[in-house]
Amino acid sequence: MNPSQADQHATVPNKTRDDGQDLDVNIMHSGASSIERLGADLDPFESLPAKLHFSTLKLLEYCTNSMRNAFVALGPGDPMKDVWLPMILSDQLLLQCTLYSCAVHMSTIFGIDAMESMDVVTHRTEILSLLSKRIGDPNEAVNDVTLTAVARYVGQVILCNNGNIVEETKLHMDGLERMLALNPDFEPSNQVREMLFWTDLTAAALCHAPPRQLTKRPNIRLYGNPMLPAPRSTIGIVCRGFQKIIADCEVFKSITDILHDLRCLTAVAHYSDCKVHSEMPTFVSLCFGVNERLGSLLATGGSTIFESCRLAAMVFVEVVLLHNNTPNAVLLAAGMKRTLSQANMEVLLQQQPELLTWILYMGNMVAFGTEMAPWFLHSFAQALSFQRLSLFETVRNMLIEFLWLDGVSNGHLKSVWSEVQEMI
Repeated sequence: MNPSQADQHATVPNKTRDDGQDLDVNIMHSGASSIERLGADLDPFESLPAKLHFSTLKLLEYCTNSMRNAFVALGPGDPMKDVWLPMILSDQLLLQCTLYSCAVHMSTIFGIDAMESMDVVTHRTEILSLLSKRIGDPNEAVNDVTLTAVARYVGQVILCNNGNIVEETKLHMDGLERMLALNPDFEPSNQVREMLFWTDLTAAALCHAPPRQLTKRPNIRLYGNPMLPAPRSTIGIVCRGFQKIIADCEVFKSITDILHDLRCLTAVAHYSDCKVHSEMPTFVSLCFGVNERLGSLLATGGSTIFESCRLAAMVFVEVVLLHNNTPNAVLLAAGMKRTLSQANMEVLLQQQPELLTWILYMGNMVAFGTEMAPWFLHSFAQALSFQRLSLFETVRNMLIEFLWLDGVSNGHLKSVWSEVQEMI
């Protein structure tokens, strides 16, 4: 089946093939009337740089609906609507790169070879043609829109290439580096700088090489989180569980930037197959930087859930991202236990049941084999019983929405589940 014919299929089951996870966003392929309305809304006067044909609109609808998780931001605003869609529709090269990315993603979701998709081939050909013309002019080659287009194209090639991925990734990154060298004084906008940084860090992880430092930047905050999601991946919804909590709880707003950074670092670890990233000095130093910021936050006496969440996030960095099951991690778990023991667990479960469940899960990850293990197991079982959760997949789907890394977290949850199942 070609994705060009995807409109013949009403709905695709909303699950990832590798883990059976239910995603929040439906992968819908609407009929002609819906897509035509989208075209009228996006370009009522046909003033855009590229005409929105039916196939173009179909891919744009797929981008704004099914790939929306790739642009989720923590905090106010809609990055897809406010930042990325206006930029995408302002430039033909960026539009073609976005359509190419969507076509590749859709092909993979449907289980076909992307290079057999007419949409993929068409948009890739158009990209290379437009890029060859633009790169000859330094003023046109080095600007926010062109750099965003190239970063999206390179990122999608990196993530969906099943062949000589290392050599091709190096080739594309060489080209991106040469583009930036055309105008060394150019300073990208915040959003574009973050996309370049993320592309650089991901390529470095995949190539077993240090990052190229494409941009000079003070931190790793994600402005709109423009990640390219790997098809059938859970990474797109990591940290989504914090969204409502940030909106409702003033104290959590203080760590919004830190959660952005953790989501970025988790994505890098995810795409490097949970192996190479922990050996990268840049990655390690960024993780230590996040933990230092978490550690420097003053304990908030009025918020047990915030303090225990802060400690749990530090455990996530130590044990999951850096694979360091150190005495320091055990001390963090002891702090979580001490903080939670002083509160009424029933009240906490009524206030934030899902977040508390994740916190207790992180405590179990460290407490195994220590005298704290029975307390964390019992408390985790209590949280599951309170929410009437008795299925492994249901529990897993809930935990993924906080901080989670498939390659590490899956195995540990299975181990905890085998012990706690009879206690529910």
